[in-house]
Formats: sequence, structure tokens, C-alpha cells
Amino acid sequence: MKVKKFKPLGAELTNFVFNNKTTEEELTKLKKIFLQNSVLILRGLDLNAKNLLSIARLWGKPQKHTNFSGIEGYPEIIKIQNYGKKFHTNDHWHSDVTFEEKPPDITFLYALEVPLKGGNTLFSNQYLAYECLPQKIKDSLEGVRAKHSNIRILKMMGQDSKKEKYASHPIFRIHPETNKKALYVTEAFVESIEGMGEAESSRILKDLYLESRRTKYRFEHRWKKGDLVMWDNRCVQHYAIHDYGDETRNMYRITINT
Repeated sequence: MKVKKFKPLGAELTNFVFNNKTTEEELTKLKKIFLQNSVLILRGLDLNAKNLLSIARLWGKPQKHTNFSGIEGYPEIIKIQNYGKKFHTNDHWHSDVTFEEKPPDITFLYALEVPLKGGNTLFSNQYLAYECLPQKIKDSLEGVRAKHSNIRILKMMGQDSKKEKYASHPIFRIHPETNKKALYVTEAFVESIEGMGEAESSRILKDLYLESRRTKYRFEHRWKKGDLVMWDNRCVQHYAIHDYGDETRNMYRITINT
């Protein structure tokens, strides 16, 4: 396999195909590349739901989404379609499903159909976001946790607020496999910083959100049909740009825990 690395995160693989002949040695090498680059891209794949689920299972246990139903026969696979910008739930910076006590480790997104122009996805390196914070902020927020909730998604979808979920996570998360620290606050789901007043919490979160998505931490993926992109939710935030009007954009999405 050949690896083309991007800065400040991301790597594209060529001359490699997932199938039932993929060896443990190849998979170990692939996982190492993934952990080093946080986003992995494979292009020109011809996958159906069954194939995609099989690939995801090589990495861990596929998860069912709390708020969205899976496709028929495959409850772990969500089909993401374009229903217009008003109903676009990923047009913001976030890590996936952080309102769960154990959010998914890795997300797989496979492009079934893409618009002629637009619909790119931005990724931001949260290792770098943490590293570049002033030491004074790192020290003051060490060990501090934030409250995450799915209430905004529920309101957007017109669902019952009784389905609201909460979870508490450290603002600086230690990656369980790399042991590196990453900034772990996402504007889509964080409600407040625990143990702080509303004004102070809002002020600090605003600064952290701005830091988390600085241009110097980003990679932009331009989708093509047949692309399979996987990213590490433990150290990456992403943003799906909705700039393609009513054009068709269909994706299969799976999240897993390793």
C-alpha cells in the first residue's frame, strides 16, 4: 500500500483493498497509520451495506445511533441524505455523539452519491488545538469536565425532549491508544463547564471553540463517489459543509467502539 500524508492531519491510501484476504499484519499496519494521522481516506471503492459493515467490524463493534434509525436490515448503518440546509444536522463543528457516556471511537463515512460541486467535509486536529493553548489555560482547566447533551438535535428534529441524554467528559481528553491529550469540547453538544457559573463557562467555552477550529489545524476532504473516509472521534472534530442546495448527497455512516 502507498500512503499520501496531509498536514495537519489525514492520509490517503492507494493500492490497498479491504476484502476477506486482508491479513492481520496488514490490518495492524493500517491501524498504526490511522492512529498517526487521525483521518484515513480510501477512494474508488464499490461497497454495499454488507461490505461496509464487514470493514467496520475489522476495527471494532458497530454502534446504533441514539437519535437516528439505521437502514433496513442494518441498524448500525445510517443513511445521510440531503433534506435541505434547514434539516442538515452536521453543519457545525463536532465530534460524534459526545452526549453518550462512551462516545464512538471511530466514524466511517462512505459516499454513495455526491453533488457536482461542494459538500466537502472539514476535519480539525484536536491534538494540535490542545498543544497550542497557553499553558495558563491548560493548567487552569486540567481535570475539569464539561456537560454534553443532545437537546439541540432533538429540538432540530422535533423529537420529544424526554429523550434528552447527558454525559460528562474531561475538557482535555487522553487518547487511550496514543496517550496524547486532545481538546474535547464540541459546540454542537456541550452545555456548560461543570462547577462554573454560566457567564464564566460561556466565556471560556467560546474561546475553546474558536481554538478548536482554527484554519491551521484543518484538512478539507473533497468527496468523490466511492470514497471511504474514517476518522478518530477521540482527537478530531469535523464539519460537513452544506453549500450544495438541493443536489443529491447520499452517504452511509457507521460508528464503532474499539
